[in-house]
Amino acid sequence: MRSINPAAFPPHRAPPHPVVSLPTRVARASGAVAAALPGLAVLISARQGAAP
Repeated sequence: MRSINPAAFPPHRAPPHPVVSLPTRVARASGAVAAALPGLAVLISARQGAAP
């Protein structure tokens, strides 16, 4: 891993969290979406079932 030079970021522009690689962020996001899909499907089907 490349070390981040603290001097490259002025104090007010410091990253709020450790820099995470893009693939890791994408994997986490897709994992969260996959975890939310079943609940979303239940919500949608319940809504469609309640619709006249």
